[in-house]
Amino acid sequence: WLQEAIASYVSILNDCPYSLANHWANARHLIGDDARADTIEAALQADAPERAFEGAELELMRYARKLTRDVGSLAEIDVTALRDAGLDARLEAPVRILRRIRAPHSQSPVPAAQTRQRPAHR
Repeated sequence: WLQEAIASYVSILNDCPYSLANHWANARHLIGDDARADTIEAALQADAPERAFEGAELELMRYARKLTRDVGSLAEIDVTALRDAGLDARLEAPVRILRRIRAPHSQSPVPAAQTRQRPAHR
């Protein structure tokens, strides 16, 4: 249910009613408690997940918001917040990527596949 709730929040942040309708129907079904689902939906619609979530769930919502709305400001501290909330086992790769991206002189060249020109349409 949490994955669908996160997807619903991202749909709200992206102003995508189609995606929201699908993800929220799944989330509501998986939550299985109409009162709890109503509370979560209201919190997400208000862009205030702290009204319905805490701990690791809240940190995941905050991370999803930043990833959706302000990806350029993601920093190691954002991953640290997830780790501190108990979500540490799979976070080493994002930390390494963030360190590499943020390091001033460690930019790797753009892969060749990304530099090829598209053929002109005739």
